[in-house]
Amino acid sequence: FSLANSTLRHVLWIRMHAQVTTLSRTRTRPPCAATSTSRPYKNTPPPISTNASGVRRVQVLSLVMASAASVLAVVRTAAPTFRNAHDQLAFAVHAAVLSSGFRLVAVGEQAQLEGLAADAPDVSVAGWNSSNEQYTFAYISEDTPAAAVKLLVKSLVLGDSLLTTLASDRGSDRDHAEPKVLDLAVGDYVMTGDQAAAAAGSSAAKTYKNLDQLTKALNAA
Repeated sequence: FSLANSTLRHVLWIRMHAQVTTLSRTRTRPPCAATSTSRPYKNTPPPISTNASGVRRVQVLSLVMASAASVLAVVRTAAPTFRNAHDQLAFAVHAAVLSSGFRLVAVGEQAQLEGLAADAPDVSVAGWNSSNEQYTFAYISEDTPAAAVKLLVKSLVLGDSLLTTLASDRGSDRDHAEPKVLDLAVGDYVMTGDQAAAAAGSSAAKTYKNLDQLTKALNAA
């Protein structure tokens, strides 16, 4: 990448991090043994890992591990209309979150974690791609209100990439997950150029690729 492009990515990352910094807090604890990443019961809190600095972080998408098949199932069911490849990748991220045990409670400018009730009603995906610059979704996990995890996913359009931040708010008396930033190259997951032309006329679900890699990255968030 050129220096200018790298600097722009850094500035955008700082901007996104500033938007979610009030929604994430970390607590320094002595290092502890790693816990299991499985959740055999629905209301069991998400797994907590400890990094090299002894900071505990919650893996926010580990309620149910998303897969390429589950993402495609959501896309086929929703049958969304895409304006471009960025729309298509942003919706794949959304589909992965839904198939990871979350429900959608807000989109666009209405999507924010502050003041979001754990029992907020589900909403439709209408208006999810009304902006040309970013995609924002707010979710709540499919748990009882007392155990629910709130999640904000915000993706900024940056050239041929989506700079995607995932941040969760576990409540003032619990551990908070550190925001996770993913730089997703659109061409890595959506057919573009000659590939897209060759797939013309196919359903949108058939123009995705490498979704196993995308879900792996999201599941590690």
